Amino acid sequence: MGQMIAMEGFRVVKDRFKLTQALVVDPLYLQHSWMDKSIDYRHWGIPLSRRFRSLKLWFVIRCYGVEGLQNYIREHVRLAKKMEALLRADQVFEIVGEVIMGLVCFRMRGNDERNQQLLTRLNSSGRIHMHSSHGTRQNFGILPEIVFGNSAEPDFRNFQGT
Repeated sequence: MGQMIAMEGFRVVKDRFKLTQALVVDPLYLQHSWMDKSIDYRHWGIPLSRRFRSLKLWFVIRCYGVEGLQNYIREHVRLAKKMEALLRADQVFEIVGEVIMGLVCFRMRGNDERNQQLLTRLNSSGRIHMHSSHGTRQNFGILPEIVFGNSAEPDFRNFQGT
């Protein structure tokens, strides 16, 4: 007997924990306070798998074209440098690592608890989304998502007032 029967998106499984354990991807931005209170069906398929991500990349290249994708990436690299300059000018924050591509890893000066509170407050506002990370010094760092998607320079001005 097989572990799973799949027909047109319908699945019958003998042990759902074995299935979801193999497919689970739980980054911080997908976690929520009621995770353990309901069945999360997003772990029952391949949407976050490597093959599916490559299909998404293929669609992006088809939509933007190579030159359009290059321009998109260059603009977000420019925005990341702009955000880095704004954070360096503010004595409250420190840049944790080298700004590479569109990634600006920063933290508030002070203890990790203060940074966790900031991260929680920013994410719960719904205006911006960020991840946390622990570096080699085991310090809490914040990785913004503001430099992705449809972000533009005015978003940084709004971020400063958050």
